[in-house]
Amino acid sequence: MRFRVLPILLVTLALALMAQADRTDSQLTSCTFNLKNIAAALERYATEHEGEFPKSLSALTPEYLKSIPKCPAAGKDTYSASYHPDKAEVCYRLCCSGDHHARAGLKANQPAYDGKEGLGPKSALGRIQQAAKNTPSVWTTACKSNLLSIATALERYSTDNQGRYPVALSALTPKYLRRIPSCPAAGADSYSASYQMSSNPDAFTLCCQGSHHRKVGYPPNHPAYTSVNGLIQK
Repeated sequence: MRFRVLPILLVTLALALMAQADRTDSQLTSCTFNLKNIAAALERYATEHEGEFPKSLSALTPEYLKSIPKCPAAGKDTYSASYHPDKAEVCYRLCCSGDHHARAGLKANQPAYDGKEGLGPKSALGRIQQAAKNTPSVWTTACKSNLLSIATALERYSTDNQGRYPVALSALTPKYLRRIPSCPAAGADSYSASYQMSSNPDAFTLCCQGSHHRKVGYPPNHPAYTSVNGLIQK
């Protein structure tokens, strides 16, 4: 009997380790999404404040964020204390403060986000990307957030331009968006090529072009957004 117990124990241990690894990856991916969501809110704030970022993240709530999110690994807000706009308040840096993702192979105060460079640091990007592959649903949520940010910028552009939308998304930068965001699943801007503007009537459509979200059941070129119907998920 004792010879049968050992393989069972090994299988149980292996399953426990796999579950822990999945949880670690999910926590890292969710934390990364939190950073990107805060960054999107900061960009929206800057759009409405002559390009300047707030002195603290608390200025984002509740208009731009319902609340400052919590890092799932830490169980608390690890971002507010790390936030630093530069002296002219035209850029910013923030990170997950502490050593909460050591199990995922990251150093203290990682992952991080820089207003100019984006998600980083470079030494952590490989691990972050690998974690993302194991939790693709989080990146789909981030992609939908990108679409909403672009749509918001398009509406602001329209307000300033007699109800007309731009011919290309590039017209949004840097006044309405500091940059066109990248779909985290694609690792690139998957939106600009999909954008179409109609002048009769004034309307637009855009989507995440490609099949980057097939792992979570999305068809090609989804999620999508139209000025008439809003966010189209599936």
